[in-house]
Amino acid sequence: MKNLILCMTMLMMGSAFAGEIVVFDKSWYEIGNDAYVDQEFVVNEEMGRAWIEFSVSNRDPDSTSQEFRTRLDGLSFDAASSSVVIDHEGQIVTCANVVTKGRSVFSTRVVKPTGNCKIEGKWREIIYDDGYEMKKTYKYTIKMIMK
Repeated sequence: MKNLILCMTMLMMGSAFAGEIVVFDKSWYEIGNDAYVDQEFVVNEEMGRAWIEFSVSNRDPDSTSQEFRTRLDGLSFDAASSSVVIDHEGQIVTCANVVTKGRSVFSTRVVKPTGNCKIEGKWREIIYDDGYEMKKTYKYTIKMIMK
C-alpha cells in the first residue's frame, strides 16, 4: 500500500512540473491569414538575458517579414552553463544551449534548442463583440510547453 501511494505521489509530482506558457497571440489582421511563423531563442550573453524572437512572413517571396520579440518571466541566459533557462513554478528547465560552431575566425555562437521547451503554434477561431454585433476571427497562438 505504501508503494502504491509513493508511486501515485511521484506521478502527480512529475506532471506538476510540466507546464505551458502562451508566448505569442496575434490575430490574422495583425499577421495575415497565410502567415508562416518561425521562432528562435535569442540571448544577450553580457547581460544574462534571453527572449524568443518570432519572424512572421507569408508565402510570397516578394514580401518582407515582420519581427516580434517576446520576453518571458523567468527566462534568462545562464553564463555558467552557457544555456537558456526558464524558472517556471520553481522548476529550472534548460530550453537551449549556446554552442560555438566553426573554427578560428569562422567560429560563431549558435543557440541550439534542447527540446525541453517545445514551442507549438496553431490557429484558433475566436468570437468577439465589436460593440454592435458578434464577429468571428482567427488568432495564431504559440505556447511553450515545458517538460
